[in-house]
Amino acid sequence: MASDAPWSEPVVNQPFGGEPTKNQTSGSEPSGNQTLESEPTWDQTFGCELTENQPFPSGPVGNQTFLSAPTGNYTLGGDLTGNQTFGSGPTGNQTFRRIPMDMLEHMAPEIIKFIGRERLPNFRNPCWYEADGKMRCVPYFFLLGVTKCGTSDIWNKAVQHPEICASCKESHWWTQHRSGTLARRDASFTKYRELGLELLDTPNDTHPMSIKVIADGTPSTFWDNHNWRTLFPTNTEGPPYVVADQVHEVVPEAKLIVTFRDPVERQYSSYNFFERYKNISPARFHEGIVMRMRVWESCMSTNSLRACAYQDNVNARFVDRGVYTWMIGIGIYYIYLEDWLSVYTREQMFFIELKDWQHNCITVLPQLYQFLELAPLTAEKIREICRTEVKNKARTVIQPMLNSTRKLLQDFYQPFNDRFYGIMQDDRFEWDYSS
Repeated sequence: MASDAPWSEPVVNQPFGGEPTKNQTSGSEPSGNQTLESEPTWDQTFGCELTENQPFPSGPVGNQTFLSAPTGNYTLGGDLTGNQTFGSGPTGNQTFRRIPMDMLEHMAPEIIKFIGRERLPNFRNPCWYEADGKMRCVPYFFLLGVTKCGTSDIWNKAVQHPEICASCKESHWWTQHRSGTLARRDASFTKYRELGLELLDTPNDTHPMSIKVIADGTPSTFWDNHNWRTLFPTNTEGPPYVVADQVHEVVPEAKLIVTFRDPVERQYSSYNFFERYKNISPARFHEGIVMRMRVWESCMSTNSLRACAYQDNVNARFVDRGVYTWMIGIGIYYIYLEDWLSVYTREQMFFIELKDWQHNCITVLPQLYQFLELAPLTAEKIREICRTEVKNKARTVIQPMLNSTRKLLQDFYQPFNDRFYGIMQDDRFEWDYSS
């Protein structure tokens, strides 16, 4: 291996780290051959958004049951192993996972006293007043996904709705900014609850309902649990509970927008984006992937698939973007999606496939607004938004991936794609490499 290889030397514990829309149709006019390149940024905060006058219950509704898991030895239960699949949505007496309070105290003590807070009835966004007389809020919706799946462009276009008032996109509070030596700033939950408050409208006699809402557009909230080995050092089955469980305890009524992309294309896009200032080439990418596969095999020799997908390198610095280049595990989407579907209903999720977004923005965007229960926009306004510049797209001509590399990645991802498609049951997410 050449000593000047552009990647960081991977180790076994390096972190690995990505709905169908209702009645979605295809065939709307394409927005051009856009290439969306999302990029996590480290110094951003989340924005806010407006919705209609929808009252939110304190938690999921219907005949759903949320279970508390046993305490004691925190090992992975049977609900996340084997060949479990999820249907088109929760029906009947579907059971959901609940994190025990002693476990939550172990994982995220900052949020304990904010669970079950009664919402202010005249605010669309989940808000409440605290003992100091100040109002605090949590996000109404989250934009989730995996690096290089278009979240930046989706966010940039979505927040142009006239009922949305957004500040910056990403807070990273639930993940990187709470985790020990990886924290880059004060991880105060008070500050998180105050982000975007200045953008909320105040109810008055003329407008008795505040219709604005706050959002968090941090995509890595979907998959990043990089400190789980510190919390559960002897567990080889993966984290028994993840960020999804913590978010649900505080915001059970949240709406979730999740974006995905063919994991093979995502991996190469990640390399070209994060290594763009280095001497990149298809050959160097191939060498890095071969090395990464060896690391993966080493992890799998002593850990479960779930543990390797959530694996973390305690020595990795998340501010080093090069780490993202070699995360092959984050393309195993079904692992992370199963965790979110274990605590949130499918009806609370809106899924986007990157190519569909690129070519059918004028169809997908109104559906996204409908999902968020925003006022519909005119067709002209939708076209205007969809024509805006694509965020974080490739700035240089990318050489094609080597066929040998593509085959290596396709063989790796195909069984996981099949599991993912089994959950989605949506042809947009059928990435089949057999043809």
